[in-house]
Amino acid sequence: MGWLEQVWRGFGRLRWRLSLAMMGVVFLTSVVITVLVAANFGYFLDAVYKNIRPSLSKELDKEFERVDKNLRYDLDSTPELILPVFIPAIIGLIVALTVAARVAKPLEAISKAAKSVAKGDFATRVQIDTRHQNRHDEATELARNFNTMAQNLEQLESEQRFTAAAIAHELRTPITVLHSRLQAVKDGLIQVNQAEADVLLLQTTLLSRLVDDLRTLSLAQVGRLQLELTQVDFAALLENTIESYHTKATEKKVHFELVTQPCMVCADATRLQQVLQNLLENALRHTPQNSTIWVRLSTNQTHVLLEVRDSGEGIPSEALPHLFERFYRAETSRSRETGGSGLGLAVVAAILEQHQGTVSAENHPQGGAVFRVALPRERTV
Repeated sequence: MGWLEQVWRGFGRLRWRLSLAMMGVVFLTSVVITVLVAANFGYFLDAVYKNIRPSLSKELDKEFERVDKNLRYDLDSTPELILPVFIPAIIGLIVALTVAARVAKPLEAISKAAKSVAKGDFATRVQIDTRHQNRHDEATELARNFNTMAQNLEQLESEQRFTAAAIAHELRTPITVLHSRLQAVKDGLIQVNQAEADVLLLQTTLLSRLVDDLRTLSLAQVGRLQLELTQVDFAALLENTIESYHTKATEKKVHFELVTQPCMVCADATRLQQVLQNLLENALRHTPQNSTIWVRLSTNQTHVLLEVRDSGEGIPSEALPHLFERFYRAETSRSRETGGSGLGLAVVAAILEQHQGTVSAENHPQGGAVFRVALPRERTV
């Protein structure tokens, strides 16, 4: 019964259903036309017989009667009606199969590809005939949309795998340091003192910050990052944040050159300070000793504008499009001393997006990188 079941299922496929529907329409049309022609032809013969017979001679009248009987017999004979009915039906079947195959083929391809995607094969694509690349019919558009969806799913899966690997990498270093040093303390190889406590505290701080950054990004991604909006004195907040980096800047012999003007902005003060901290830390990280970091705050009619420019080596051109992606580093080194955790700029972009603001980066003509932030002066709901 297996092959019968397969045959029955085959008849349930779209192309067969389309073929049978089209053939049925052609067959019924042929029957109706044939019946109508046969019936009307009888009436036509009666009219001709009535109008012409009186003027015929006896010999022609007998011949006409004989021909009339033969024609009526042919019209009333079922075998004679089969041919004009079934020839169009057979032609209709051929045409129906051809048209149905062309209609159903792309849909069957999409269905097959959808099954593969459902099994986790996001690299599956629907092949679109090169002759149909510029077509805009429903089937071709459906195939294009399916391919776009599959590509987005593949990219999402790739990003998830990369994120998982990057998180594991970032967690490994501080956890390894904590484990090894605590093991050394346990074995009596290291004495517990203030210096050792500072080392352990630094690693826990790195872990805590990594977790906080990941949480911020996750909440922003799903639109659940809560903002406590108030009127914030942006100039005062910027000055206080720069002052908090005075010690780090002094140790590195880096000078902040600040230009501000009074301005208020509707924002979450804590989140906005987090943006400033990440931008300033990034600038300090890339600014060599005995150099300057320029910070300028200005306004226009609609936005508050912030520029942070360092004196570093600038940003490689190939890194600019990816600078605000999670775990991306422009440096080849993965060291925290040079590259951070790779989340700081992504957090900046996520927080500013929640504030309806933007951030961009480019290389300054005089050297170094410059980051530009734009926040709307009046926030819209």
